Amino acid sequence: MSTRTHRSAGGAILNEDAVRDIRLRAAQGQAPRNIALHYDMAAETVRRVIRRETWAWVQDEGKMEATLTQPTSPIEQAAITASQARLAALLDGNS
Repeated sequence: MSTRTHRSAGGAILNEDAVRDIRLRAAQGQAPRNIALHYDMAAETVRRVIRRETWAWVQDEGKMEATLTQPTSPIEQAAITASQARLAALLDGNS
């Protein structure tokens, strides 16, 4: 269980477990709007979590080892690359 949390603009508190649950619900076919209602947040926030535009470092349960060696999709690879670039910019003070 993670202690890292973030409060969305709508007031919902996300942590890594909630992010995994959001992605699992989406993979099972739940609409982002319904997931957003469950978490009391905007549907666009849920979509960004699902697309890994936010919380990109959070790995799905049971897939961590596989995704550390090779991302499973071009979208995941793009999200990882973008996250790495943002981190590098922050560490270099260029943000």
